[in-house]
Amino acid sequence: MFNAALLAAFDDSPRTQAAFGAAAPALVGWTAEHCPELLCRACQAAAPALVGWTAEHCPELLCRACQGLFAAHRRNAAEPPDAFDGRLDDPGLLEGLASTFPRNWVFSASHLNSYARCPWLFFARYLLKLEPLIQPEVQMTPTDRGRFCHAVLYRVLSSLRQRLGSLPPLAELSEEDLTAGLAEAVAAEKQRLAAAAVHSQLWEMQVQYWHDLLRAYLLDQRDTDGAVRPRYFELGFGLSDRLGERTDPASVREPVTIDAGGQEIRLRGKIDRVDELAGQDGPALMAVDYKTGYILQPGRMLEGLDVQLALYIKALEVMFGKPVVGGAYHDLRENCHRLFTVADPLKTRGDAPKEYSQQLALMMDCVGRYVRGMREGRFDALPSAGCPSWCPYRSICHYSDHRARRKGTLAGSAGEGSDG
Repeated sequence: MFNAALLAAFDDSPRTQAAFGAAAPALVGWTAEHCPELLCRACQAAAPALVGWTAEHCPELLCRACQGLFAAHRRNAAEPPDAFDGRLDDPGLLEGLASTFPRNWVFSASHLNSYARCPWLFFARYLLKLEPLIQPEVQMTPTDRGRFCHAVLYRVLSSLRQRLGSLPPLAELSEEDLTAGLAEAVAAEKQRLAAAAVHSQLWEMQVQYWHDLLRAYLLDQRDTDGAVRPRYFELGFGLSDRLGERTDPASVREPVTIDAGGQEIRLRGKIDRVDELAGQDGPALMAVDYKTGYILQPGRMLEGLDVQLALYIKALEVMFGKPVVGGAYHDLRENCHRLFTVADPLKTRGDAPKEYSQQLALMMDCVGRYVRGMREGRFDALPSAGCPSWCPYRSICHYSDHRARRKGTLAGSAGEGSDG
């Protein structure tokens, strides 16, 4: 191999060049592994000749390389985002998006929150349908623990409701009822997961850890929110293909239609729990969502980065025609609540609206902007609050803080579409 290379340096006969050509891939591979700086200098010195040879013998390779260089230049230019940043401009694609959003799309809170945080994330996950590789785990993943806790709490409350006929206010439930129901629910859920779980001592320890946290949560709910009556558990809407799969009997098959910033959208989802409490004009409802991971600060909701509770409130208004006084995130790890209610609206600063109805309208205006952004093909690879290291699509969008700063000042807010 190396003899052929040396000969090729001094002999340009067809036979010698053919011998070198056969050895070239292995030679380049060896050099790249053992002497990368030598290969780099050689390429720099030979660049003009190399480009000329490639243009003559492999024009398609040169074309692809030039396209890549031009795309990199456009993505890093201090100019407003364009087609190289996620702004679709093909007329056919834009026509398809305009006919899809919102008329032929059923939204979920996950769709809209994903778009709010990173339009490219929504595009990759829900339009391109790209799925990250799943590796076997010996412990609970964030998704696993969320599903586990949701399923356990559903089993506890729905079994108590079934046994008692209707679930009374939490204060009327005894500690024995709650802890016995929890033990049965954890055991049943462990058995259900047995076939799929990669069991280890760590996995077993995590199950016990979450059992203890859920016990503390249920007892705290009984002691601090005793007047609240849990009414519906895993209340689904628009889930016709999954109705009956751990859903409340009051669930509906069809999506609900809500107003989002002046345009109607169809919505599907499942609300972890709906509480009933005494209101000024009779019983009122509150949406409750369980969280086992990070929860955004309340003020970020008004920025439109988390519209889940707002969507659930609107869905409940349509489904039951009753007053809905707000929603709450229940942090199962820290056993604390983050509320958005009539009684405790989000704390705001300056001239921001302080009334619950104004705040709710503000968040729904954000939803309307996101839908318009989808319709107009605005899928910028510019996260609203930085790109998390765990995002499975980073290797595709090649996110960088420097590029985000240069582009972000020229991009406008996420999903800032026209009003036409």
